[in-house]
Amino acid sequence: MLEARNIKQELPALELNEMHVSEIAKDAVYNDDKFLFYEDVFKVIPELGKRYRLGIVSDTWPSLERVFRNVGLRNYFSTFVMSSVLGVNKPHELMFKTALSELNVSSEEALFIDDNTSNIEGARKLGIQSILMLREDKPKLDIGSLCIHNLYDLQWILKIRSLYEYERGIDLVRS
Repeated sequence: MLEARNIKQELPALELNEMHVSEIAKDAVYNDDKFLFYEDVFKVIPELGKRYRLGIVSDTWPSLERVFRNVGLRNYFSTFVMSSVLGVNKPHELMFKTALSELNVSSEEALFIDDNTSNIEGARKLGIQSILMLREDKPKLDIGSLCIHNLYDLQWILKIRSLYEYERGIDLVRS
């Protein structure tokens, strides 16, 4: 981790001192207001949580778990896999393998959703089905993955998948 004196040397134009660095670090960890949730999250996650084991795989601080608790979403997730705890970022396989282990599912049983194509491809290399989230009218990218624009799209896909698998006698991973 860079210390204030190193930052002053590396980025002199910012004119940062130790107090500035401390405040920036405190904001990064304790400012829950910087986390914004789309309205569909509060409607769809509780429904998905009734049927599936959910997990968070995130390049963030462990404080994210507190944020989810404070907005009433924490109890829907069985695991929070944080890059700051593991010491690697997505798409490093350790992030995905840790989530699979903590959820007690195989890569073939898992579904990963992310808004970053590199992370999608990292999950796919491990055999994890992946969906690219394209919020806010982002253009569709041709990466060979299914794309959704919100969690309502995901609900629809899972309903269709469930009907398909029901007809064939296959059971989805349940809570």
